Amino acid sequence: MNEYFFFDLVLLNFLFSPLFTASSTDRELEAVNSEYEGNLFKDVRRITQLEKSTSDSEHPYSEFPSGNTESLRITPKQRGIDIREVLLDFYKAQYSSNRMSLAVLSNRMLLGFFFEKKILSNKMTMLHLKSQL
Repeated sequence: MNEYFFFDLVLLNFLFSPLFTASSTDRELEAVNSEYEGNLFKDVRRITQLEKSTSDSEHPYSEFPSGNTESLRITPKQRGIDIREVLLDFYKAQYSSNRMSLAVLSNRMLLGFFFEKKILSNKMTMLHLKSQL
């Protein structure tokens, strides 16, 4: 079995029950900013930014491609916006099982494993099978 399989299953908890604590939100904002800064000087990003700046300004494609500290922390704070509350509102409004899919690949018989570890229940499986009819 893949040595990372169990670690991947632990990560599933972030999908099923994210914490959204203030500290985890801050860490994620820092991660987004780091990714933004790391991509600034990459040619692919420069080409994409050129395309965006010359595209129709009314089209969503022309919008800022990713967040950074300025757009996700400083500007919202200046406008009296609590970014964590916005995140929670988005989660409540948009995260729904009918909009999501999850694929898990392993060399192990997964269905039995998921039941054994109580990751899946009979009810969840029956709902899925019923939706496939």
